[in-house]
Amino acid sequence: MKNITLSQLADMTGGKLVNCNAPRKFANSLRIDSRKVKPGDVFIALKGASFDGHDFIEEAVSKGALAVLSESNIDLKADLILVEDTKKAMQRIANAILKKIDPLVVAVTGSSGKTTTKEMIYCALEGKYKVHKTEGNFNNDIGLPLTLFELESEHEIVVLEMGMNNEGEIRLLASIAEPDIAVITNIGESHIGRLGSKENIFAAKMEICEKMGKNNILIVNGDDCFLESLRNKRTNYKKVFTSIKDPKTDDIYAVDVKDTENGLKFAIVNAGTEYPCELRIHGIHNVSNALLAFTLAINAGVEAETAICGIESYEGDNLRGAIVEVAGMKLVNDTYNANPSSMYAALKSLSRLKGRKIAVLGDMLELGSYAQKMHREVGMKVSDEGIDILMVTGTYAKDYEKGAVINGFKQNQIHVYENNDSLVKGLKETMKSGDVILFKGSHSTRMNEVYKEILKHA
Repeated sequence: MKNITLSQLADMTGGKLVNCNAPRKFANSLRIDSRKVKPGDVFIALKGASFDGHDFIEEAVSKGALAVLSESNIDLKADLILVEDTKKAMQRIANAILKKIDPLVVAVTGSSGKTTTKEMIYCALEGKYKVHKTEGNFNNDIGLPLTLFELESEHEIVVLEMGMNNEGEIRLLASIAEPDIAVITNIGESHIGRLGSKENIFAAKMEICEKMGKNNILIVNGDDCFLESLRNKRTNYKKVFTSIKDPKTDDIYAVDVKDTENGLKFAIVNAGTEYPCELRIHGIHNVSNALLAFTLAINAGVEAETAICGIESYEGDNLRGAIVEVAGMKLVNDTYNANPSSMYAALKSLSRLKGRKIAVLGDMLELGSYAQKMHREVGMKVSDEGIDILMVTGTYAKDYEKGAVINGFKQNQIHVYENNDSLVKGLKETMKSGDVILFKGSHSTRMNEVYKEILKHA
């Protein structure tokens, strides 16, 4: 963000400059963390459920803040922009910066695979364009504006990840970003405890399209039954479908999917032409993600070969299915988060690897009244995928166990532990050279710590 004055910031927010000594002075950056304020920055005093940025205004000013965005009219040694609501003001600034720079806006949502797809899209685009993207998973009503604050005039495309916990949240993000092209990866069970049904989750994800018109494009995974239903729905915007299962004639789809030692090999078919592609990550669900990225890129004007080259450069990250080989074993770290859909995908990926297969699972959270049922269904999937050993801990460990046993898993193949420490101890006693071990659970179950302990021990 460059060349925005305090006066312009006040106009963007609908706020009021109070005792302003330098209305035409340019702000260096916008900050919401007082610890990161540098001389010339503007500090935004956000309020949250458990914090109030107004308590840190003096710290920000002492570090050289040029101005403060505040809901309170207080006497400062810095300039003050007085607003009714600092979070809304922040969102208005983000929208104004976006309109000023005017890049092509790509928005990505879905129940799982958002971050991977966003990163693949970035890789597919950067061979032709100057691209800015959401870092990490800054995908909510604070993270998305922070991403837009970093836009510069040279950026031609911005790729934004959009997450949600409740209905209306994607609508808000879309109103800030006004996407030109939207991508939906799938409709799963994430947050079903709050939203009540997959139908409601589908409706909430579709909020991303509410302001889209004839010049806009929606790209979706046509293998998802909810997204597939859009084929027969009349819309103001163009729809493009991808598939790895049952492609229609106008889909962009994958053929000849094969596992390799280092990842996946397949071909993408577009308008009758096949383009070979090789991923350096495992998991057939990542073929679906790659198809979405390829489709987005060619609709943004990238040559097919350039898009493929970019997608092939993607290496994944350490918490989303990364495989480390140690002591003759393969450890699969998929501990970033977990829901039923991502659990199924991870177990499917595990089943395709060579070796004795061990699934080390923690709880899936935010499933509400569906929790026991869905943990049992994952347990059943463990049996379906030919996993050799199931090791579980958490509130719903017994439900994993019940599902596996119902579906024919032998009791001596299942180990239930009271906590992560006992799980680590049991796994150390069980694992051996030649094993392939999957670690997965919701982030707060700290399965990544279990993984790290095993990695250290191995």
